[in-house]
Parts: sequence; C-alpha cells; structure tokens
Amino acid sequence: MEYSECDYPHDERIRLIINFIIILIGCIWTYRMRYISHIFREPLAVPFYSYLIYKGIVFIMEIFCSNINNLSYLADSFGTILYSFIILYFLYFIKFYNIRFTLNKMDNRQHRASNVLTYIKQEKVFITSNYVMSSNVV
Repeated sequence: MEYSECDYPHDERIRLIINFIIILIGCIWTYRMRYISHIFREPLAVPFYSYLIYKGIVFIMEIFCSNINNLSYLADSFGTILYSFIILYFLYFIKFYNIRFTLNKMDNRQHRASNVLTYIKQEKVFITSNYVMSSNVV
C-alpha cells in the first residue's frame, strides 16, 4: 500500500494573504478610533497580539516543519485553545469581575438593578464594559 502526502491547495497562500490584509485593515481601523471615549474601550491588545503570535508561529511551523505534520496540527490546536481562553478572559471575565466587586462596594442603601441604568436618589449609575460611572442628575 502506497501513501501520498496531502498538500494544501495553491490558493492557501492567497487565503493567508487575505487574512493578513483583513488584520491590517483592523489595525488601521483601531488606530483611527484611538480617541474614542474611555468608557467604550475594551482591553483587546493582548487577545489581538496573542492571535497574531499564534498565526505567525503556525505559519512558520508549516514552512519549516512541513515534514512533521503532527507538530503543526498540535501547535494549531494548542494555539486555538490558548487564544480562545485569552479572549474569554479579557472580554468577559474582567467585566464580570469589575461589575461584581463594584456592586459589592456600593452602599447598602443603594439598590442593585438588573437593567443598565439605575436611578438612586437623583444619581445615575452607568455600568459599562469595564467601569462604573456616576453622574448627578438635576
């Protein structure tokens, strides 16, 4: 029985170039929105760079370790799991942690509400992505 090696199609490089162009457009778009209000910013630098490092390592391993297919599959699988946890941590865990401990620090006379706006004695409390801000309402 004879075995043959499976190769990626020739358009694999085109797909990779298109993916990096999309990432470059995202970088430019992010740079242009750098002066957006502080309350709307998300901590996305670490997830973004972890994805870029992951894709770079997988790309280099596909070039230099093409004879060891299991190694590139292992790196691809491990990288996917790792950056998925990083994204979940930076997008969700930090928010829930901040909201939980900010709400615990509120005075007992203030009411917790499940909706986004809570009116407490002529004061608005905005719970946004990572911050709790208050502003007086006249």
